[in-house]
Amino acid sequence: MACLIPIVVAGTPDLHATEARAGEGPPTTASRFKVDSARETWRLSALQDYQYDVTIACFCAVAGRFRVTVRNGIVDRVAAHQPGATRSPLPVPGDFKSVDQMFEMIDRLMGSRPDRVALRLDRSLGFPALFSIDPRYGVADDELTIEIHSLTSLTAD
Repeated sequence: MACLIPIVVAGTPDLHATEARAGEGPPTTASRFKVDSARETWRLSALQDYQYDVTIACFCAVAGRFRVTVRNGIVDRVAAHQPGATRSPLPVPGDFKSVDQMFEMIDRLMGSRPDRVALRLDRSLGFPALFSIDPRYGVADDELTIEIHSLTSLTAD
């Protein structure tokens, strides 16, 4: 029984994706290889200073669109992405993750055998461009979706 199966991502040739369906068991070796391969691509990029725009959809305090700045591999700053937007409470950097921490979170959450998972990985840098999880299908308000819209290096070339 395969938990993660390839899906087509139309119009995004730089991405590849996997998706899980309810009750299909643990991740397959091939799917695990894709995640590990993407993590290695990210590691080889050696990016420690970068910025990304992210949308978080959940029934939680950090839902919204944000610009996250990572310095030396640690989330340094978070701001509401919408120009002029104010937010209460203000986002706290500790509530957000570096790409390395996102891979750790994905490993942990997928290990909990969720009912549904969708994962899209950036082919050029390897970061998780989309991670969506529904731990228990049919249970309200337990879903989480994290989508990175852009990731740019802050290192001068």
